[in-house]
Amino acid sequence: MDPDSEAAFLANPELENGIGNLLDQLQIDFSTDSDTEGDRAFGGSGDDTVIFGVNDSVGGGSGADTFLTASYLEGEGAATVSDFDPDEDQLMYAYDPGDGEPDLTVEMVENSDGSSDAVISANGSVVHSALQIRTTALIWRSMSY
Repeated sequence: MDPDSEAAFLANPELENGIGNLLDQLQIDFSTDSDTEGDRAFGGSGDDTVIFGVNDSVGGGSGADTFLTASYLEGEGAATVSDFDPDEDQLMYAYDPGDGEPDLTVEMVENSDGSSDAVISANGSVVHSALQIRTTALIWRSMSY
């Protein structure tokens, strides 16, 4: 990413201020996941951006984290997000605008410990679960790529 674009994004890392431009600069192809074996990725302390795919298990650690995935999860193995904190973290779902905006739904599944798992679907296909959420107030956005 060129220094000016990076500085502008870091100063205001909102969807409207360049996440699409950031992805263009990074040249990330969201049209497919290159493997379906499932990966594990965990951010550490601080504010992380975790990009994940089919059958992946991801966590952000402490800090305000962004979990980013795309429409390639539809009809494939759902991913799992652990340690999601709806008070500071956000989920983002990228899609091809040529396919139309996805119908995103969240179903809360209650656990025996009083927490819930948020099962997130796009166009009727489960794409991932956010584990042990203690509130139904998820921060969820979709964006075109």
